[in-house]
Amino acid sequence: QISFKLTSGMKNFFEKVLSVYDREIGKFLWICAIFCGTFFIMAFFRSYVDTVFLKRYGADSIPVMLLINGVVTVAAFWLTKRFSIRFSDYKLRSGVLLLCAAMITILFFMGRSGSAIAYPILFQILNLQDSFFLVYLWNLACDMFDARQVKRIFPLIMAGQVLGKALG
Repeated sequence: QISFKLTSGMKNFFEKVLSVYDREIGKFLWICAIFCGTFFIMAFFRSYVDTVFLKRYGADSIPVMLLINGVVTVAAFWLTKRFSIRFSDYKLRSGVLLLCAAMITILFFMGRSGSAIAYPILFQILNLQDSFFLVYLWNLACDMFDARQVKRIFPLIMAGQVLGKALG
């Protein structure tokens, strides 16, 4: 159970303006922070990766990269489905974050050493992360709220996601 101590003015704001009730505020703030923070960092990552990829390979290479990404995404989701049987969404998301961080660190040093393959792989990781986070973060949100809460709260969570991307 996630809980926060709020003043009566803050509680009124959440209840009257946002339609988020007292027992939902903790979960709501937590999931909004996760969405906003994740997509904020992803926006920074996207601007870097898109810039270096376009600089090295040009816009003509993007259709091929998107085709490759389609195949990679299907394979990755098949693999994560196998892992989701054994692990919770929280552990799966954390594992993917750690794996991506390790791969990005390795690719950073490969790029600095002049390896040309580092940038296409980085581009694939970026697009795969976008797909993965959209699915698994929404799975987390669906696990936290019931069907009645979803109608009121999901537009606000989406606003947190858009805010994170806009700020990034």
